Formats: sequence, C-alpha cells, structure tokens
Amino acid sequence: MENTKLSGDARAKAVELYAAAKSADADAMLAQWATDQDATLALAALRAIASRNPAAALPALSKAITSPDVALTQGAWSLLAKIPGDDAAALITTGLSKLTQQKGIAPFAIELLEAAKTRPEASVKAALSTWEKSLPTDDPVAAWAIALEGGNAARGEQIYLSHPAECMRCHRAGDGHEAGGEAGPNLAGLGQLHDNRYLLEAMINPGAKVAPGFGIVSVTLKNDKSIGGIMLAEKPDHIDIDVGETISRVKRADIKQMSPPISAMPPMTGLLKPQEARDLVAWLKTLTKPAAAKKSTKKIENISVSQLNPTTKKTETALVHATSNSSPSADSTVTAEGDATAADTAAEPTAEQLALGKTQYALCQACHGPDGAGAAGIGPPLAGAEWVTGPVENLIRIQLRGIQGPLTVKGTEYNLIMPPHAFQTDEQIAAVLTYIRNNFGNKASAVTTAQVAALRTEAGKPMLSQADLIPPPNKEKPASSAENNEVAASAAPIKLSLSQRLGVPVWVAGLAVFWALLCVAMGLKKSA
Repeated sequence: MENTKLSGDARAKAVELYAAAKSADADAMLAQWATDQDATLALAALRAIASRNPAAALPALSKAITSPDVALTQGAWSLLAKIPGDDAAALITTGLSKLTQQKGIAPFAIELLEAAKTRPEASVKAALSTWEKSLPTDDPVAAWAIALEGGNAARGEQIYLSHPAECMRCHRAGDGHEAGGEAGPNLAGLGQLHDNRYLLEAMINPGAKVAPGFGIVSVTLKNDKSIGGIMLAEKPDHIDIDVGETISRVKRADIKQMSPPISAMPPMTGLLKPQEARDLVAWLKTLTKPAAAKKSTKKIENISVSQLNPTTKKTETALVHATSNSSPSADSTVTAEGDATAADTAAEPTAEQLALGKTQYALCQACHGPDGAGAAGIGPPLAGAEWVTGPVENLIRIQLRGIQGPLTVKGTEYNLIMPPHAFQTDEQIAAVLTYIRNNFGNKASAVTTAQVAALRTEAGKPMLSQADLIPPPNKEKPASSAENNEVAASAAPIKLSLSQRLGVPVWVAGLAVFWALLCVAMGLKKSA
C-alpha cells in the first residue's frame, strides 16, 4: 500500500486483502489510506471502512464528497448511500438542494441521485421530489444534464467502439477509427467545435441541430414534383440535395415547399444510460483534431421545373383490410376515393420509384442498416422480414403513425420506438416502402401514392403497437383447440364400406360380375 510506484489498482487490491485479514491496527491504517492522493487507493480504503463500521466512515466520506478529484467524489456519494442514520441523510438532502439550484450540472450528479433513490428518509424523498419537479417538461435534454460533467474519456471510447448502440455503424472518428461508417458526420474535431451541451443534445435529441450535409429534406417544386435526399448546401439562389448517384441543384425560385432538415439518427435515450452518455461526452471533447475535408465526386445536375414532367393525378388502388367475415386480409383493397374492390392489383415497381425510394431510405438506414440487416438495440431487420412483404397497410400506417412496444420480427422480439414519418409526401412514402419491399432479398408488389393518400388521415394518431397490425401470412392467429379438432377431423381419412366405394349396392355388383362371367363362358363354348 505504501509503494507509490505501484498502480492505484494494485494498491487498492492490497487494501482489500489487508482489510480481510482483520489486523488489530486496521482502523488506523484504513483511515490513513482514505486520505491518500491516489483516488483508487482512497476509495478502496473508504469501502473497507464502510464495510467494517459504517458509522466510522461518515467523517471521511463527508470530506471525500467535496474533493476536487471527480472519481473520488463520485465514489464517495455512492458509498454514502449505504451509510445509515440521519447525518448521512442530511448530507444527501443538502446535496440534492444544491443540485437543483445548479440545474443538475455537477460531476457527481448521477451518483448523488442514485444514492438518494435508495434512502428511506422523508427528508431525502422530499428533496428528490423537488429536484424532479424542477425539470422543464419542454426540454428533453434537461433530465440528462446530469451527464454533462464528470465523464471518463477512456470508457467513452470503449462505448463508441463496442456498445450495442453501434456508434461506429454510422460515424468515423478520424485517425485510428477509419472502420466507422459514413451515414453520420465524422466525429473528429467535434471537441474543438462544440461544448458539452451540444454534444449531449446531439445524442439525446439529434433532430434539434442537424449537422450540415446530413439532414434529410423533402422539396416540392412548383409543378408538384418531389425531390428528396440529403441537404448538402443552402445558397441564396439555390440548394444542393444529394439524391444518391448525383447531386440535384434546385433553384429557390422553383421551390413550392421544403421541409426542415431531419436527422437520420435515432434518439439514444433508450439505448444509453446516463453514465454512458456522460463518458461519451467526455470522450468526444478529446476529439480536437478535425478530419480532412472530402470533396464529393458526384455529378451536379441542375434541376429545372420546365424540364420535369408534372406529377399526374390518377386513381390508384390502396390496400385496406375488409373481407366478407370482417377479418383482416391483405387481399382486399380500396380506391383513393374509398370504394372497396375485390382484390389488389399488384403493382410492379418502376425504376423511377425505386430511385426515389433509395434516396428516402437514407433516413432509415441509421436504424435498419444500409443493407437492411438492422442494428442491435436500435432497429429490426428489413431483409426477409415478414412485416415488410406482408400487408401494405401495415407499412403505410407505421410510416404515418410510428410504432412502439414489443414487435416480433423473424422470431426475435424488439422493444423499441419508431417515430412517425408523416412529414414525407405520399410519393416519398410509397417510394421508400416499395424500395424496402424489393431490396435486401425481398420481393413484393409496389406501394402506390393513392394507397398512401387513402390512409393519410392516420397521421397524428397515437403510435401503433403490434396488436394494431394485420398479421402477415406466417403470423396468422393460432386456431382454437375446437377449430384444430374440426380441421383434424376433416383431414382424417374416412373409412368407406364396399358399397360406398363401388357406388352401388353389393348385390347389384355381384350380379354384374356373375353376368360377365356367364357371357365369357358361353363365348368360349361357342368357339370350341
């Protein structure tokens, strides 16, 4: 323990072994080590004291929670949760009051709140309630302010590399992490460009500030033609949109309507714990070296309204469920005007529709992957998914209303949230749904704009659950035991009597056989 040349972890392990030996002078030695400058050693000594005699640990802990060493302070608050008595409760209550005044910003905020939630004292519960009521309901980042300070950059880098949130799927981080994806911005240099709150908000509410070159936009031109893709640049007289293979340059004078840029990154609130978000913020702040700028090699195409054919208005069929017995079915349809028809005319996808769908899928690939394979903890796979090639109405309603709660895809349950995408036009929704139904190994009919238009009133309604969807072909509702018995009975072989098998009475059949034999005998006799 006294060898300062050893690592803090090694010295801390030695403290644990020493405390377990129950030496006569253990109390005095542990008290001495609890004030050591090495936070790891000091925390090991504090844990040993709290385990041996909780009341004796209180003076040392009350001093440690005010230490400038972040690791020591965080560990002390966690240990204080296990110290019984009013004095320990008073320290936690005072800490909560200060935290409320500071709007949750403190390097030990997470540990303090966790300690408070374990305490039975009324004073602590009241202070905790005051803290919770102080959080503004209109700011999704406010409750995460506890993750702004006190993170561990080394742990944050490991989260980036290996956490189920799969940060590397979409982001590079400059030198050393070139294996990362390019669906999201390169993280290199963010620590120099932005403060902690910006970095935290980018994870918790990514749509608040969309990085240039990564926002999905939808533009409706004055001839009602739609263009969707990634906004690359906004100039006084034009905008540049990455539509996949090329960059479309659109004159502002030709734009009828344009949606604000939407982030393709899902909120990390359901994937990251506050401690993990805190560590990621700390790591991102270390990325001060900017990445080298990359110049696009894609061809820029100037888009002119006069060169584009206006969108034609025509009646198409849209899928709904309605059968003679009122049970959901993927085979019944309704026209855009609402007239039911007998069966859906399976539309074939066009090259133009698939091209538009591919650009719109840029908004989907952060969760479902560029290859439709999904992302663990973020989004289920689309490749080979029964819901994708199943009833079209499901897909349209999910796109317009979103879906939450458990959803079983290919035998695996996903308990996630997909936000609604009602901001997309009917043409864009039809295109992206057609694209996923005819890519990643899937093959199904196209989705038409009229089908989407027929269900547009779904937008704004509460999110769907799996129970609200039409079961796909291999997800039909199991038959009841009575129905199974009926099916089994109908499928079982039926034993027929001889007369039933011949279709005539047995005596008639016998007479016919006798007459035939008699005729044969008379013929043979005549020949002889």
